[in-house]
Amino acid sequence: MITLKDIIGIAKEIPEKYFEEVYDKLEEVKEKAEAVLSQLGISMSAAMSMYLRQIALQRKIPFEMALPDAQPIIFKSLKSPILIAPPRYGNK
Repeated sequence: MITLKDIIGIAKEIPEKYFEEVYDKLEEVKEKAEAVLSQLGISMSAAMSMYLRQIALQRKIPFEMALPDAQPIIFKSLKSPILIAPPRYGNK
């Protein structure tokens, strides 16, 4: 089991520039999310509370998580081209 002490030890070995890059990316996403939430009249705190309550109630992430669909393969060299679609994952 990984402890908080382990995580802190690992974090100390990561160069600070990587934390800055992650922070910048998260800040950009946060700003976009706050713009949408503002239009809905919901604060970030209220949205996070709703999100966490849904996890607790549903005992899962409250939205579908799936890998993006792979590009289909088309065989044009056959007399009649056929499409071979990749398998779909999730509840679709």
